[in-house]
Amino acid sequence: MKGRGDEQREGAAKSGEHGHLGRSDTRGPSKVPSRLVTDRMFRYLQRVNLLVQQLKAAIAELAKRKGLHGARVLDLGCAAGRTAFDCAAAAPGSLVLGIDGNLALLRLARRAATRGEVAYGRRRIGLVYDHRRFPAVLPGRERVDFWACDAAALPFAPGRADLVLALNLLDCVPDPVGLLHAMAAALRPGGALLLATPFDWAARATPAAHWIGGHSQRGDGRGAAEPLLLALLSGTHDRSVPGLAVAGVGEHAWHTRLHDRSMVLYQTHLAAAYKSTSIERDGQDVLKK
Repeated sequence: MKGRGDEQREGAAKSGEHGHLGRSDTRGPSKVPSRLVTDRMFRYLQRVNLLVQQLKAAIAELAKRKGLHGARVLDLGCAAGRTAFDCAAAAPGSLVLGIDGNLALLRLARRAATRGEVAYGRRRIGLVYDHRRFPAVLPGRERVDFWACDAAALPFAPGRADLVLALNLLDCVPDPVGLLHAMAAALRPGGALLLATPFDWAARATPAAHWIGGHSQRGDGRGAAEPLLLALLSGTHDRSVPGLAVAGVGEHAWHTRLHDRSMVLYQTHLAAAYKSTSIERDGQDVLKK
């Protein structure tokens, strides 16, 4: 159910990579020394790789804390399935269902799950694409499935999932607060949710009235999105999601590749919460490294 950013986010999701950087071209004129550019990009890629490791660590930590062996996991906005496969590997015996509205990406995910193979056209520049095909070693892929449906209107009974994820989806839907409520409704008591978003609002995907923050510097929080999201998750807002306790938050760099000469850098906000009548306090360090 991605209403904005599909074209940008497809590139990164298809490749299963964190961007592509060739060698610096020192033959042409440049205002910045190529070595300096290379060093900056190297440091940047280090941050991106750290984010991936932290996300995997957070998923593994949630799996350990919540006893997710044999659990039911939902990955909303799953794209080509990378996080869904990570969840299957982190929680042995779990059943993982990826949800998305992008059929092209779901076909890539299903191919990886059923054949253990990734095949796609990787954009070089303009209309030039390089066909890539390679085997994918994905432990537990036989326990992963993918459906095309609306993440905010799931076609099954509520209260069934042990873990619900929505990574870089919140700012791509028409009603972000409605998505938060749908995530919580899908959780069983004691279940956990993990979300990430760069708050990259665009009116063509999300009406401005539904943005979480970003309206005016004269409003509460001077337009900041993070405190408003925290209020929605912690029960201190009139549209708060009931029954949740925030376990941890974080800020991390993330980027998506467009083509060989272009990528978009985001600063994502991460949040984890539990749904329980007796709130657990041992998850404070889930996102801390």
